[in-house]
Amino acid sequence: MARKSREDLRLHRERVRTKLKEDDNNADLIQVLVGMGTSGIAAGAPGVKAALIEQCKLHGIENVRLRQVGSLGLDFAEPVIEIRMANMPDTIYGPMTAELVPDIIEKHMLDRELVGRYVQHRPAPDMMED
Repeated sequence: MARKSREDLRLHRERVRTKLKEDDNNADLIQVLVGMGTSGIAAGAPGVKAALIEQCKLHGIENVRLRQVGSLGLDFAEPVIEIRMANMPDTIYGPMTAELVPDIIEKHMLDRELVGRYVQHRPAPDMMED
């Protein structure tokens, strides 16, 4: 494989940034961020990611973008996921297991209800109105 030039890398970065901005502006898209930093991987994040893929397929959820990210800053609650979707607060759930994923998919994504016992972080109600 040929070595990438600085210009190749700059162009790639711009394409990725453009795509991420498009995703952020797409109100129909559900974004799920899976914390896959070192502590997340050690705590079982790869299994959670696999379960998310499986459950989204099982429920026919096609408007979802699953993104692998580094630490979400909640190492004590690893593995964690953040769900971003229209008309719901951005919510971080954890500690997650593959067995908990169906409950999160059904309640949060399909029924649009927070699954309180697993919520690690969400914006305060007055911040959600802005």
